[in-house]
Amino acid sequence: MGAVPNPHRSRPALNLRAVERRAMFCFCSGMALFENLGKVMAPTDTLKLTCADCGRRAEWPRAQAFRLFGPDAAPYEVRRRARCGGCGSRRVDVAI
Repeated sequence: MGAVPNPHRSRPALNLRAVERRAMFCFCSGMALFENLGKVMAPTDTLKLTCADCGRRAEWPRAQAFRLFGPDAAPYEVRRRARCGGCGSRRVDVAI
């Protein structure tokens, strides 16, 4: 028997690096599709940031992520602008 999907489970976290690769592939293949927070985040999603140096974690709801980065922010722009509030490192992993 196969596993029955649980409708109450939340979606798995979306790795923004994978979204960037997909967007780059679309760009290189001639398509004009660019992913951004407005397209990727559902109303109930949260933007999860984890510092690669000290391990500090932060989660922002969609509305706060839009206020900080804007709904048109591309994944690479979110990673470029993110900074750890604890140690100040720019090595921050971002997921949705």
